Amino acid sequence: MIKVLIFILLLFIAILIFVYSKRFAKKIKIINAIIVIMISIILVCFLLQDKNIKKKYVSPRFDGEKIIPGHFDDN
Repeated sequence: MIKVLIFILLLFIAILIFVYSKRFAKKIKIINAIIVIMISIILVCFLLQDKNIKKKYVSPRFDGEKIIPGHFDDN
């Protein structure tokens, strides 16, 4: 969640620079536009990421002879 907020903040700052950069050279505008597009793509990737973290963890146990390692249950 913190990462998404950081990307939103960076996107907002880049858009502000892009809007108020009428005095800057054309190359800076192009670089800023590329940065805005890249941050937007990364933000969309984070928002569309699968958040399936409800897997149950079975902890390691000792059966008398050996240790059975822990694992995530798919149910």
